[in-house]
Amino acid sequence: MSNKIYGDFDFVPDVLVPEAQLALTLSPSELTAHWQRCGLLSDFVAGYISTVYSGDHRDAMSSIDTAISTVFQELIENAAKFSRKREAQINVRIKHFSRVLMLEVENGTTPAFAQRFEEYLRAMQERADLDAVYLQILEAKIENAAAAQRSGIGLLVLRKDHAVRVGVRFSEDEQGRPTVTVRAFQTLEGV
Repeated sequence: MSNKIYGDFDFVPDVLVPEAQLALTLSPSELTAHWQRCGLLSDFVAGYISTVYSGDHRDAMSSIDTAISTVFQELIENAAKFSRKREAQINVRIKHFSRVLMLEVENGTTPAFAQRFEEYLRAMQERADLDAVYLQILEAKIENAAAAQRSGIGLLVLRKDHAVRVGVRFSEDEQGRPTVTVRAFQTLEGV
């Protein structure tokens, strides 16, 4: 499988030097056994980014903290749910570029999930009305309990409600197994 890219994966060029960066390696089985750690990590990342702003911007940062935490938690929970559990790792990279935050989460996954996720992304590229897509997914969840487990509503909500630019790259690890890298670019308004 060659690299396949969807969405705004390269919104910020890789050669641009960030003002701050952070990298973490996590275990998906550990996160699924202790879900509250996803929230703790999300709040930590939000606090880590917001500490660079002066007191003049603290009011704006309260809502930005919540937004950063929400976006990161969605990404990390998806990576934990859809990883190969035992041997896989979740690699997280956070890069802060003045008013843009890049949250990158990479995980090894199963071929079946990679295929379903890629089909979902292709379908989303063709849809402009995110509100209509959201309603359609909610209706499908009501009608089918299995669809509720893998609805794809999380990334849609990030785009629809948080104005996050999302990009996804599909690639393979050294053993030829699928790897998914999701990048979310969040503009830090009011800073």
